[in-house]
Amino acid sequence: MAVGKYLRHTGVVKSVTDHSTERAQVAGDDLLPGSVDGQTRDAVIKLLVQDGPLKASDIAERLGISAAGVRRHLDALTAAGDVEPSSAEYGVSAGHRGRGRPAKWFQLTSTGRGKLRHAYDDLAGAALRALREAAGDGAVEKFARDRVERITEHIEPAASADAVPATVEKIASALTGAGYATNTRHVGNGVQICQHH
Repeated sequence: MAVGKYLRHTGVVKSVTDHSTERAQVAGDDLLPGSVDGQTRDAVIKLLVQDGPLKASDIAERLGISAAGVRRHLDALTAAGDVEPSSAEYGVSAGHRGRGRPAKWFQLTSTGRGKLRHAYDDLAGAALRALREAAGDGAVEKFARDRVERITEHIEPAASADAVPATVEKIASALTGAGYATNTRHVGNGVQICQHH
């Protein structure tokens, strides 16, 4: 490419920092399901898993691509429900803004985390099996009841039949907040909580 032709594109910023090692580590991990079209998105998700919440500019610098390109991926991930803008500022500059609009921080949603392959499920299953072998089925049931009680302890029981749907929504929201992707649906005369794995 001729130097004169290259320098005419003054809207393009070229980074001379070598992120090739970091890029290879981010894109080469088998934590994420991959496809040719989704490799960059997968790398964005991996960065958010490891270091999130992050700004688009931070992700762009780490991946060696433009912030505008990262924003397009973040927009698509947000539309899919996998990523959300964070409500707080993080990092060294938190609370010390300069001029202009504040930078947007992004983090994974529980739905986005749920799409990742984890060894956590295997570990949890093994721990529950070991608990059952050591202390019996009653210990596993007690553990499960205690866990649900901790998650829903701030929710009052429904005062009437008319209040049940609202209470069920609160329970589903609490479960989602604790990392379980849940929603509700009306079934016959009742309301069902559905957990998505």
